[in-house]
Amino acid sequence: MKHIIILVLLIFLIAGCRPSQETLATQTTDAETPTSTPTVTSTPTETNTPTPETPRPAMSPELAPINNASMAYENGTWVTKNAAGKTSSTWDSAKNEWTYNYENITTQYAIAGWYEGLTERTGLTFSSQNHPECFVRAPHDESLNLVDVNGTPYKDGYIGQMIEDGYTLNMYAARFITLFDIGPQTGWVASVICAQVEATPDKTIVLPLYVGGPSELSVRTRTYKLLQNDSVTWEKIGLTDMQLFETLRKMEPGQQFMFVFQDNEPLDAFFNAMENPADFSGTLATNVRITHFSFGFPERFYTP
Repeated sequence: MKHIIILVLLIFLIAGCRPSQETLATQTTDAETPTSTPTVTSTPTETNTPTPETPRPAMSPELAPINNASMAYENGTWVTKNAAGKTSSTWDSAKNEWTYNYENITTQYAIAGWYEGLTERTGLTFSSQNHPECFVRAPHDESLNLVDVNGTPYKDGYIGQMIEDGYTLNMYAARFITLFDIGPQTGWVASVICAQVEATPDKTIVLPLYVGGPSELSVRTRTYKLLQNDSVTWEKIGLTDMQLFETLRKMEPGQQFMFVFQDNEPLDAFFNAMENPADFSGTLATNVRITHFSFGFPERFYTP
């Protein structure tokens, strides 16, 4: 009997030491237990930072509304657009100036210096319809410009004064375009020289300069040779009208030359147009003739 009781007690003890199924289900092994917390790396969200715009230029492009219908910021710079939406000028921030796409610019022309007496004398009515070759935009090539002592190209228009024989003379840089002869006469030559002076990038003054006289007349005060292409270093020369025309015919359209006349010339409208191009009309200074004018040519065109 004693042995039976001992056996029963052993059975109960063994049963009490065995882990329950619930306990086993909740236990984990060392392999299943994480040893460290993984580092979570977040990728920053990319944002598009707008490129700062160059401030709108304070300098006006000086274009009429047909050539400056709108202004836009494109490809990192400001541009103007004409009425057709084509780029007419581009702002150059490095040079602080506008550069012009002349192929997209409509030019307005005005005539200065033609007077009625010439029409009566020659039978010629000067207009863009009669002589369209004089109303063609001059090429904008700085290699055709006169230059100062520092080699800087001159712009069209007023470049200074000279004193000669007690007279004050105004010097302008004008551009040769073409010339045409007026009816042959015995012992007499006469031509009209078409020159241009750009007042603004889209406003140009056309100067029809009448030159006429005896075929072999030498005009000693009319012409100057510009030494080294510099209009402030000149030498007075005398060319006959025939030599003058020969010299002009050597020049290509757009070549600058020096155009000189006395400061008492009654051509106030010409000066006003140059100084205030907003007052621009189809004809300037009608019935007023530039009577006392001279030419200065770059040395390479000089004909002795």
